[in-house]
Amino acid sequence: MKKISDKKLLQHCSVRGCDKPHKALGYCQGHYVQIRKHGKIVNTQLSIKSPKRNNLPQIIKCKGCGKEFNRGKVANRIFCSKECVYKNKQKTGFFRNCLICGNSFYITSKRQKNAKYCSTDCYSESQKKPVYTILCAYCGKEHQRGESYIKWQKIRGVKNNFCSYSCATNFNANRGIKNKNWNGGISRAYKYGYHSVEYKQWHNDVFERDNFTCQICNTRGTYLHAHHIKGFSKYPDLRFTVSNGITLCKKCHMEVHSNKCKSESGLKKQLNVLAMEDRGKIKKNLLLTKNCLNCGEVQL
Repeated sequence: MKKISDKKLLQHCSVRGCDKPHKALGYCQGHYVQIRKHGKIVNTQLSIKSPKRNNLPQIIKCKGCGKEFNRGKVANRIFCSKECVYKNKQKTGFFRNCLICGNSFYITSKRQKNAKYCSTDCYSESQKKPVYTILCAYCGKEHQRGESYIKWQKIRGVKNNFCSYSCATNFNANRGIKNKNWNGGISRAYKYGYHSVEYKQWHNDVFERDNFTCQICNTRGTYLHAHHIKGFSKYPDLRFTVSNGITLCKKCHMEVHSNKCKSESGLKKQLNVLAMEDRGKIKKNLLLTKNCLNCGEVQL
């Protein structure tokens, strides 16, 4: 009788009732792991693995549209596409009309307060501010400007609007002698007179002499003006003479320079007459004098 070799005896697991092939130390893989972890065999009957599922393609009907489709490896797939899923999904929200285009769109209950537009295009169009068409002061071309631009132009006191930077530079180039309305630089004399150091010194000396009090209504502590008794343009030699100045409040100073000055005060009437003479001299010079556009000399 032939003897059975040891290799043939150890072909299966040494645990009673286990027919699995051995891997190491005469045990199968499951029992070998138990010995390494716990030092002993805990479970003699190991669970048998289920056979692999058949992954063959399965053709079923869609519950949404009734179309046949291959669901592949997904066992729980019921619908053929995402469109069918969204159409047959239970909707808890409601529909609303867009404020811009008027199309109806679906929103959930969470977006009930904020949802007003159907898309980002409609939202961006709602954020656009109104645009106005205005004329260029130099070339007369129509151009568009926003509401904020026109608002700030009014606040800054800018009267002229231009369509481009070149029009603005060309418009400003026609100033001074090059302008057809040039009258010999009358405003320049006022600028260098009223904004000079001598005028500021004369201004302070007149206030100190009159003790910062209006000489017509005798008010003190208000906004005061230093008035020239004899006109600034008619008597250029007396512009910075302290005896030619008088302290007036803002109200009295405006009445002195007004055409409709009806006051009982003799001083106010006298100052008003001198101021009107000075204004008449300025208007007369503007009408009589005219400058040549080529050379800039005064023509009578």
